[in-house]
Amino acid sequence: MQIELILLSAGITILSFNLLVVSLLSFKKYLNIKLLLVSIVFLLFFIRGLHLSIRIFYDEIFDINSIVFIWLFDLIMLIFLYITSIKR
Repeated sequence: MQIELILLSAGITILSFNLLVVSLLSFKKYLNIKLLLVSIVFLLFFIRGLHLSIRIFYDEIFDINSIVFIWLFDLIMLIFLYITSIKR
């Protein structure tokens, strides 16, 4: 079970980093504020992936502080995606 968690966490972290790079390059090219907000969300996904990877290696993934940290990041990401979707 531990190896599956490590591989899943690594995959999500690598994917979010790649999406972050692509969205930052798109923002640099088009200078669209929506792309900046999406880049911020991908940055948060990348930070969350790093956090989960570190927690898996220390076997502390289920402590309450980790869960609150993840929920807080999820809330921030949802807010940014909402702002991006309603902004014209």
